[in-house]
Amino acid sequence: MGKVLRLSAKTGDLSEELLTLEDQNGTLVGAAIHPASGKVFAHFRIAETEVTRCFDLSTKKEKWER
Repeated sequence: MGKVLRLSAKTGDLSEELLTLEDQNGTLVGAAIHPASGKVFAHFRIAETEVTRCFDLSTKKEKWER
């Protein structure tokens, strides 16, 4: 499980918690936000497999998995 956070560029302080990502079968390796589209791209490791999932920040729902 992991959280996508927005930090202040000046202070590095937490300014907003955007999304909680969890996969009961895997481990969250990392995530990135595309600021223009509002999409979150999250990389999970599930057993021997690497999976990327795309989430929409406005709906907090998964859009696709690859």
